[in-house]
Amino acid sequence: MERIHKTVIVLACIILSVLMLSLSIDSLGEVPTLEELQTPRLPGLKPEVSPTPNPESTKLEKPSMEMGEADPIFRVRGSTATRYLRIMAYDKYLSGLWDSSPSDPVTYTGELLWPKPDIDTSFVRVSFAVEPLTDLGRYIPTPLNTVGVNLTDSVTYYRDEMVFRCEAGIDAYNLTYLKYSYSEDLIEARDVVYLSDYVEVPPGIEDDLTALAKEITSNASTSYGQLKALEEYLETHYDYNLSSPDAPTGVDPLEWFLYESGEGVCTDFNTALTMMARCLGIPARLAGGYYIDSEASLQDVYPIQAHAFTEVPYEGLGWIIFDATPSADMISVIESLGGFNETGELPEPSIEDTGELPVEGDVPPTGEEVFRIYGATGSPYLRDGVGDYYNGSWYMHSSPSVPYRGQYVGSVVDGYSGYQDSTST
Repeated sequence: MERIHKTVIVLACIILSVLMLSLSIDSLGEVPTLEELQTPRLPGLKPEVSPTPNPESTKLEKPSMEMGEADPIFRVRGSTATRYLRIMAYDKYLSGLWDSSPSDPVTYTGELLWPKPDIDTSFVRVSFAVEPLTDLGRYIPTPLNTVGVNLTDSVTYYRDEMVFRCEAGIDAYNLTYLKYSYSEDLIEARDVVYLSDYVEVPPGIEDDLTALAKEITSNASTSYGQLKALEEYLETHYDYNLSSPDAPTGVDPLEWFLYESGEGVCTDFNTALTMMARCLGIPARLAGGYYIDSEASLQDVYPIQAHAFTEVPYEGLGWIIFDATPSADMISVIESLGGFNETGELPEPSIEDTGELPVEGDVPPTGEEVFRIYGATGSPYLRDGVGDYYNGSWYMHSSPSVPYRGQYVGSVVDGYSGYQDSTST
């Protein structure tokens, strides 16, 4: 009997506790999930932001203002001679979302990937180094017309998109690309290359976009003239604003930008340029990557510099970049970052005499692997010192030195009729 009495008391306590808990929850309202609970902002800490955009797809949405306060994501050593680094090319647009349908990949082993324009035009080979400061994902930031990337891990190359991917993640790497010199007259005289993957326009927005594009380009007689007219119109009639409002639910962000808000960011400007070009029968794609300083010999790149721009294919010239984003606003973003950015001439050589240095180094045991080379070198010899005189050991005098940041080191040698390029890792 006493056991039954105790059981009844325990049950009564449990029921009473449940009732009290239920009343407490009702008084608090809906309880948030763990995902809805926000981590408090502690003073002095950098905000946590995603350092890189999702490379397979991108939305027409505004970057968080906190991205401007975040730490840099990679460092570039050497002058790039371009403002554009790419990580992906997009072909399909629908309701504010760009998607990519990459071509069949091939394994890249360090060989040179020479583009083949069918005209005799001048170009320069530009090389620089990229040092990740955080996880950059799998897609490698490179310029258009990159012909070589030096990474120790296996790399996949998407030839049509000219995009590199490394499944193992990205370590520091060197790259080389070709910077062509195309005059406006030359581009104007060329036809675009018709590529069916880059002319699609969603039916729901095509009519209005086509009418606007034709009105803007009514005085242009070539595809290049049409593109420059569209570019200038967007730059001068719309405002660059990182705080511009998002499109209302159910409204295409492109239509909202063009017909209602009149302000946006790079993805808005260049989605408009890409889609209106398509409405005129000009193949175009959106490229995603970063907007950088083209002249700095050393610079840090931040998440806020994520950028989108337009590319158009021309006969014999390859893909040409167009950008409808107001350039002055983009440059001001870079200048406001206040990070490590050195522009100008390299320092003068140091003439401090550090004495005589022995040439010999430690010789590893026979059979021990010292380093690995990827790619054909074209030479059986690698050098790490030059001996000036012998006194039981070879020595070399130290010469004036300069900081090296990935730039080309040129020398002139008489008596040679030519040379062969070779790039290895």
